[in-house]
Amino acid sequence: MTDQTERFERDDAHRVHPAFRDRLERELMAAYRRDAVALAGSRWHRLRWLRTAAAIALGATLASGADFAIAQVRDARQRSELSDAIASRVPLAELRLAMVRSRVEQARAQSALGAISRLELSAAEAELVSMQAVVARLRVELAETQATAAAPRDELWAPRVGQQDFVSQRLALDLREAEQLLALHRDRVAIIEQQVRVGAQSSSALADAKLQLTTAAGVVDDISMRLTLRRAFLEERLAPEVIQHRLERFRARAMLLQSLEGLRVAKERLETARQQAAKGATAALEVLRAELQVQELQVSIIALERQLGRLEASARR
Repeated sequence: MTDQTERFERDDAHRVHPAFRDRLERELMAAYRRDAVALAGSRWHRLRWLRTAAAIALGATLASGADFAIAQVRDARQRSELSDAIASRVPLAELRLAMVRSRVEQARAQSALGAISRLELSAAEAELVSMQAVVARLRVELAETQATAAAPRDELWAPRVGQQDFVSQRLALDLREAEQLLALHRDRVAIIEQQVRVGAQSSSALADAKLQLTTAAGVVDDISMRLTLRRAFLEERLAPEVIQHRLERFRARAMLLQSLEGLRVAKERLETARQQAAKGATAALEVLRAELQVQELQVSIIALERQLGRLEASARR
């Protein structure tokens, strides 16, 4: 028996020599990294899986001493599978983005010629903003998955990954998208106000546009609050339950304010429907629908007030 063989043989407790375990781990990970750069579907891609399977089979024969090396290979394979799943979505999203960008350019040219309305152009631009955010978010998710071998985490109390704060990166992307959409909503309200003045739009259409504007502003506020709480978690080491409770209180107040605004708009719509029904300009069914919307909002507001009261009371304890 050679000296090398004697150095790596099992001891009486059936343990693998540490030197063998370390060398096995290094060789398996080096082989995996070399093969991981191959393109999917190529002969090298198939070879990678054969090598991985062989490594696991070898480790199984060496009992508990090689468990760590096998776990490392399994972790690397999981990282590759998750990364591949997200990476496969990136080209498709980029293709859709290119198509949307092309439609927006066409819409801008048509709007300049008066072929489509400014509202139609605004809708196309909103789609472009959202698609750009989808692509950017996918790229961040891919980077996180490659770094962690796990699905992306969006909890405000998720730890950093090395020096990277993927949670804040995604929130920053979301905030930029929300702010751009908010600006488009403001433009939409201004356009409809002009149309109402010349009789081209109804007052109810303007009320709906303003309600959508309020909702869009609420989205910006919500993301901004989450960014603030994320910084508080990282800098002040706040407990997850504290972060969650603060977010719930903020959202309850925001939903209450939005519901109150919605109730105001719904009452205006109900009054308009009653006036039109009295003149025979609308059906009684439209009045019933408007009344139902008002009642539903009133019930929702009562529930939100109770929820907010409970949250405020628990915060004082």
